[in-house]
Amino acid sequence: MTSGISEKERLIEAIKNSGCITYGERTGTSGQKLYYFINLEKLTDGNNTGSLYLAKAVAGLILNDERKRDCRYKLLGVKGGGHKVAKHVRLLLDRDVIGVDPHSGSIDKLLAKTETYAFVEDVTTTGSSIEKCFRLASSLYDVRPKVAFSVVDRNNGASDNLSRLGLELQYIVDAKNDLGLVNAPKQS
Repeated sequence: MTSGISEKERLIEAIKNSGCITYGERTGTSGQKLYYFINLEKLTDGNNTGSLYLAKAVAGLILNDERKRDCRYKLLGVKGGGHKVAKHVRLLLDRDVIGVDPHSGSIDKLLAKTETYAFVEDVTTTGSSIEKCFRLASSLYDVRPKVAFSVVDRNNGASDNLSRLGLELQYIVDAKNDLGLVNAPKQS
């Protein structure tokens, strides 16, 4: 690798070159019609350089925020892709990762109100999965994380939707500006 290339740039190249992006109409977990799909499992399944770039980029985002807020997060991995991302980050940061499943309404471990938690997600669209996890953590344990970290944001409202809950969304890759993706039918 050439020196001077940022972790973000390496991650973007890994996403573009690993088959993570597919095209075709589908409905996302938010119920929104999508014309492209980003599946980061090509980076999170197994031990490859893409998973290292992903983990380093997310870990850097988390560490910067911890310095800003003077805290140390326990990571709440949104079950599915976010939980896999959090497990890779755990190896670099030596952190607990607690799985939160927005579909079944379950949390892998008890949460303590005295701890500081942050959500980790792979791809955000409207933020509906993180919102469900937030509501679950707050209703079951009176825990209200202030931040969610995502690898890729599709710019379909997640930041605005989550800010209404008092959650700040921080992401590394912007689907439109960094990957050139637009949620419209692909032109031949």
